[in-house]
Amino acid sequence: MSTSTTGQTADGSFELGVRRTFAGLGLDEAWRQGLALVEQDPAAGPARSRTDGEVARFPYRPDGAPRDATLQLRVLEAATGATVAIHVEGLPDAATRAALLERWTAAVEGLGAA
Repeated sequence: MSTSTTGQTADGSFELGVRRTFAGLGLDEAWRQGLALVEQDPAAGPARSRTDGEVARFPYRPDGAPRDATLQLRVLEAATGATVAIHVEGLPDAATRAALLERWTAAVEGLGAA
């Protein structure tokens, strides 16, 4: 029987996901706000791939990380508005995951106040 730490993947790296649905927020506005969140983060590089209004993937290197992780922004239509989702994979350890989970949770929740 194997044991694993929350957020640890089969290859030993770590991942996180944050998703919030905002009532009354249109897809275009959700996309612009989500994209601004990612692009203002100094750890994010230029988009590797991007389908405007839907999904974008960025190289992401948090402080002290030995290699790039991948950050994905996705915006989805919801019954009451729009869902903004951030997913980061390829993180080096649980401590980095925990710090980034706190940071991205606060950032995405802050979109509701914007």
